[in-house]
Amino acid sequence: MKREATNQFPPSAIGVAVLLLISLLGTTLHVSTVLESPVLSGPYMGTGAWQRVVEFLGGEIQVRGDSLSGLVPLMPIFMGTHTFIAMAIFVCAWRIRQQSELVWIDALLESGAVVTSWCLWPAVWAALWMVALLTGWESGIRLLAGIEPISLAFVVGGIAHAVLFPANMKPDTGSKQVSASPTVSRGPALALSGMIAAYVVIFFWMNWGLWSSLRLPHGDSAMYEEHLWNFTHGKGFRSYLDQGLFLGEHIQFVHLFLIPVYLVWPSHLLLEGCESLALALTIIPIYRMTLRHTNSRAAGYLLSGAFLCWFGVHYIDIAIDLKTFRPIAFGIPLMMWWLDALETKRWKTSLVLLLLLLSCKEDFAIVTAPVGLWLAVTGWRSPNAENDRRFRMVFGLAHAALLTVYLVLVVKLFIPWFRDWKTVHYTAYFNEFGNTPQEIVLNMLQHPVSTTGKIFGASGIVYLLCMLLPLGLLPLRSAGRLLTGFPLFLTLCLNQLVKDMPGPYHHFHAPLIPILFWAAATGLGTQSKRWDALRTRIWNFVWRTNVPATAPSPVSLSRFALFCSVTTAVVFSMSPVGLRFWDSSRIHYWKDLYVPGERAVQFEKIAPQIRPSDRVASTDFVHPRFTHCERSYDYSDYPRAVANYEDRVPDDTTVIVLDTQHPYSRIRRIDDPEYPIRELVNEPDEWEIVPDETNGYFIVLRRKSAKAE
Repeated sequence: MKREATNQFPPSAIGVAVLLLISLLGTTLHVSTVLESPVLSGPYMGTGAWQRVVEFLGGEIQVRGDSLSGLVPLMPIFMGTHTFIAMAIFVCAWRIRQQSELVWIDALLESGAVVTSWCLWPAVWAALWMVALLTGWESGIRLLAGIEPISLAFVVGGIAHAVLFPANMKPDTGSKQVSASPTVSRGPALALSGMIAAYVVIFFWMNWGLWSSLRLPHGDSAMYEEHLWNFTHGKGFRSYLDQGLFLGEHIQFVHLFLIPVYLVWPSHLLLEGCESLALALTIIPIYRMTLRHTNSRAAGYLLSGAFLCWFGVHYIDIAIDLKTFRPIAFGIPLMMWWLDALETKRWKTSLVLLLLLLSCKEDFAIVTAPVGLWLAVTGWRSPNAENDRRFRMVFGLAHAALLTVYLVLVVKLFIPWFRDWKTVHYTAYFNEFGNTPQEIVLNMLQHPVSTTGKIFGASGIVYLLCMLLPLGLLPLRSAGRLLTGFPLFLTLCLNQLVKDMPGPYHHFHAPLIPILFWAAATGLGTQSKRWDALRTRIWNFVWRTNVPATAPSPVSLSRFALFCSVTTAVVFSMSPVGLRFWDSSRIHYWKDLYVPGERAVQFEKIAPQIRPSDRVASTDFVHPRFTHCERSYDYSDYPRAVANYEDRVPDDTTVIVLDTQHPYSRIRRIDDPEYPIRELVNEPDEWEIVPDETNGYFIVLRRKSAKAE
């Protein structure tokens, strides 16, 4: 049925006109400010593409020392902004008229109010940016520069959702009540299977491309495949990158469960495929949770789609530095199933899942312990029978206490024991606070103001927005569940590597992902009457309307989250949905990363020269190809335990392979005077140069004493 015309609309025509003018001018100034700076334009395009866009708009590139800036005329930007907003308003009005009896003028006023309200943020950002520049507010400039791309992508997602699915239209057909059965019927199974298959195909192709084009690093990626190879060949649970057994780095061994299939296909690509499949399978517990809380299959599909499109998930599969496989990824579906088991009171199942989860990495204890507290608090506040309340409280408190003790034991006892009682290596991420876990914690507690400032500084705010905005702020609707991730979030805000590049670009945020989607799935079924009423009162006050307070449907909320997930992925993701995938002026251009080039072709000429019995020292990116040799050492300037922490290769090395064209290569040729090959300088009588057949792409040295007969 079409909506009947009421006195709820239209908003004030004068108000819409004023806001439209502010939006046009503010958005024009915003876009102009971004295009003038290659730094602000960086999230959207590479330097080459930025220069082409500036010149296309009739501007010019200015060179000032080592920096570039653009001078862009305002008129073409104003015309583009005007066209975008006008089209959005007209499409939104057309969609409103399809579902209502409103005349065109009223529909235009209604759509104008919605679209221009969303466009206020770009105008506000531009005004704040000018204030920050004029006053020299450096921290404000850093903050505004950091939040600009994620907030603008969120706004675009909001506009797209508001235009295609205007509020107060007829009820969503997808919100029909269905049975929240624990089983998945044929229709949903096929839909979820299609989503899973699409994700796995895309990301397996990307991982295969990185492997084939020799762009996949060994450290923190292919070394996990070396763990399996060495373990199954009696060399211990280690790679020769580690100082000893891998347990001296992390209590992480979940990838050993892949050994049965690894014995059939002993390849790094097997691990990549399993990781992508595991991440994609996470949508099954997400769908179950959403269905249970909303009784809406459509909401379950939409939130599942938001998970697969969220760029934070993409960077778990392939990190910003192209590190691909990480066992921590298996913890994401395991933790979602664990949370699902807790919610459905399958206590024994939850304990089994928790044990599996802890094998993924000790980091999961930082989020599972607070979940235990949540379970205890909700049990205490539960109106259920006394026995049930008491059990939930005891069960939850036991989780919180035991997992906290486990984390302390891991950091202070287990890992140091496997590394000859040396401090865990990741204390270096917090070296501004100290060199040991005790020093770090004490300094944080003794300087609370400084610590708080670092947590809630520009990088912390940017990180928070990167976690919440792509999900349409849905997790905030279940604040209690979301707060269980707060301790890990604080830790991440103090992590130096995260602070240097705030956002979910590495793997550290993996344990937070289940918390976010647990809160989001629950939030879809939560009535936030106060927030809904406040939002309505603000709307009525601004536009002088009389709209009754209504709660958005689960379908509308989850669809909004999907739109935000897609638009933020367009800006940030390295997958085919992202701009950087298609931008030939960026380092993540797909033809450069995923299509084997001449370097990969030339490698095939030296591969037959390396015997399985060789002990190979090689540079990164080609290193993963030698993990099945007798030994596979890292050739770099980084001191390793296998070389007694000296600047040399291990004594038993028989072959050295130097990749002269990899991204971080310093040695470009044999006779390079600036970066000579240290073995030819220090031990010229020990090594011979294998004749080069690769046109200088690779340099191969073989120890004379190990020369083949």
